[in-house]
Amino acid sequence: MVVSSDIIESIAQDLSSSKEALRAKKLVFYVSQRYWETDVDVINDYSFVELLENLHHTNPTLEDLKALLNHAVETLNRKTIYKKIAMYVLRRMSDLYQVTPTQEDYIEENETSDTEVVEAIAQAIQKHEESARMKKVIFAVCKQYWEADINVIEMYDMRDLIYEVKELYPNTKRLRKALDTVVSSINRQNFYTFIADTIMDNFAHLYPYEVRDIDKETNAGEDVETQLIKAKSKEVTPEKKETPTTPVAETKQEIKQNVTPSSVPEGQIIPWLKIENLFELKQEIMQYTNPLRAKILLFYAVYDIDTLEQHWSIVRTCSFDDLLLRMFEHYDKNIKVIAQKLQYVANSPIEGLEEEENLQAVTAIIESIKRFYKKR
Repeated sequence: MVVSSDIIESIAQDLSSSKEALRAKKLVFYVSQRYWETDVDVINDYSFVELLENLHHTNPTLEDLKALLNHAVETLNRKTIYKKIAMYVLRRMSDLYQVTPTQEDYIEENETSDTEVVEAIAQAIQKHEESARMKKVIFAVCKQYWEADINVIEMYDMRDLIYEVKELYPNTKRLRKALDTVVSSINRQNFYTFIADTIMDNFAHLYPYEVRDIDKETNAGEDVETQLIKAKSKEVTPEKKETPTTPVAETKQEIKQNVTPSSVPEGQIIPWLKIENLFELKQEIMQYTNPLRAKILLFYAVYDIDTLEQHWSIVRTCSFDDLLLRMFEHYDKNIKVIAQKLQYVANSPIEGLEEEENLQAVTAIIESIKRFYKKR
């Protein structure tokens, strides 16, 4: 009869010898210790056996383990590869529970072809309310210059531009730097930071198997795959036409931009913010105020965009989680600054929203965050 220790030892050996051993250990550490650790030395202080044993003990049923793994994978940027690792762990650990997982629990989905991925990205961008501006920025990172004539840009098929992006920028780090360079060269940088973030969210599907690339100029243990670029604090006068303030680099080798390293590890979870905690905060905020109103206020506060520009309809396309994470990324635990930013937005004219209700929503958000901090 095979005992639990033998099963765990076997799983540990197989994961250790896998070509994705580091990612596997990061994921197992994540679900076992309930937080994302970027320091490999810290992770290696634990053996696979210790982590797997703890994972087994803290999840009394296979359904509990499945739910935890699925929740964890959904917070990560490299969902495709981490999903495969999670499915493998679930399948192997099912023996510990003496339960056979259903077929849908671990059978991998059919690989999506590049053509399907590109088509899906193109459709998502074309359906976005800011598709024209998104295409302008994508065109700029492809052609290395800012084209003001929309008729010229429309001559290019979105799918061709997406393929060109993949060819020019083999990983998300290079694409992020190229986008940041374009944004820094045009007016309305705060709003275009949002456009660049939206492009990155869509283009992440182009890089499902991206290898972890550590920038030696950033902190040693930092995962640069998920860096968030802080919105520029410089105020820019809104204009109908976005004209370059400085020339965009003429060649991709010349694209060099100082990027502020983010403290957000892979999965966009801040070191002091565990995945389940963010859900709790979001639920509490939604309990006391309208979710869309809260998102609108967070959007303008995070990106420092003038409320008179009336872009709030596109907030519907933003994730509540992403807006909260970007707020903490920008302002960390500085509740005074967060409150000032939100109150400034609430006191500003926003079409379709009443100032008094906005102030009430801000009060609810701030009080929820204060209670959230006390629990940490």
